[in-house]
Amino acid sequence: MNESLKILLATPTKTGRTKVGLNLGQALAELGHQVSYFDYDARTWLQRLTPKALRGNGFSARQDEHVNRAALKMAQCLKPDVFLCVKGLQFSPTTIRRIGDGGTVTAGYWIDDPLD
Repeated sequence: MNESLKILLATPTKTGRTKVGLNLGQALAELGHQVSYFDYDARTWLQRLTPKALRGNGFSARQDEHVNRAALKMAQCLKPDVFLCVKGLQFSPTTIRRIGDGGTVTAGYWIDDPLD
């Protein structure tokens, strides 16, 4: 391989429903790329502590806004060559566009999970 890429991989990092994102990152690293992970399933302390029954309207939307801000901030700090998102329904088109505006190639990979 001639050129190593800095890749920001947005995927859940815990084992479970979208573990293939971790496998993808490991394969890219084995090919010589520098892979950083953004876990979009990581919850804020408020969401972890608030029972679902007590979460009001807009609670999930605020969580998604938090995820979008954090991903954009990480992309701006790391300045990756590629932002690769596995599934990632939480990301808004505006966030993806802003990451791309920084010179990063953006791509999405949707997994056909047999459990879905």
